[in-house]
Amino acid sequence: MSNKTALLRRQSRKYSEFRNRNIQVIEHNDSPLETDFQNNTLSVPTLHQELVPVAIPVINSKSLPIHPAKLRNIPLVILAYSLGIVGIGINGWFSYSRGSTEVDRAIFLGLGFILEAIMFYLPTQTSNLWKGKRYGSFLLSCFVCVSLFVFAVTNSLGFASVNLQEVSTARAERITPAVSDASRKLDTLTASRAVECVKRGDKCRQLEKEEQLALEALREAREKVSATADPQVMSAARLVSWVSLGRYNPSVDDFTMLRLLLLTLLPQLGGLVLMLSQREQAFP
Repeated sequence: MSNKTALLRRQSRKYSEFRNRNIQVIEHNDSPLETDFQNNTLSVPTLHQELVPVAIPVINSKSLPIHPAKLRNIPLVILAYSLGIVGIGINGWFSYSRGSTEVDRAIFLGLGFILEAIMFYLPTQTSNLWKGKRYGSFLLSCFVCVSLFVFAVTNSLGFASVNLQEVSTARAERITPAVSDASRKLDTLTASRAVECVKRGDKCRQLEKEEQLALEALREAREKVSATADPQVMSAARLVSWVSLGRYNPSVDDFTMLRLLLLTLLPQLGGLVLMLSQREQAFP
């Protein structure tokens, strides 16, 4: 007990001395301000160094605001712009082909180019409007984007339909050995019938029947060529049927429409790819 009592007394005595010393410093410095009007100086009482607290700011990294930085996937951006250029070319060329005169074609070309370019950048702007909580502008941007998308898809559909039809027709009209033989046989029978049927008889009637058979053979040969004019869709239909073990048997027309849909839709998605290439990385 004596040791604890002595320790408490020493601490109390030190505290009293420290308090008295600080009070004396404050009383010494608590004098009215002395102004030297001759020197135009102002004397300010100084505080004792022991009474001035030193404030050390503590920076907490968790309390700092986080600002998202917008980064982009560079290869995806390049591919998006490449796809956008293809879409602009498709719409511009098809719009150009719709004009009757050179002036009309130039106007249609400019219209297709400008509208396709606007549609390319509009999805990114629409996304930024949603993030900025500008909902009125966002709805208006969505309406404009849908309208331009319908216009672009219509042009792309026309472009794909015309080119696919022309290629299929050219392939269907090609001359194969079977078509050549059937055509030569038909020409021979036609010439023979023309000679023998000057005066109708049994041989004339027989040649007429053979001519009809040759004409049917030529038609069948051309139909076979037409059926193989587009081997892609035929192979796709057979492949699906084989993979599904005969459970699904899509027709050639089904794959023709699917390919037409993809060729129409995909060239117009460059703006969406550009929007998806943007990513946010948050750091202070």
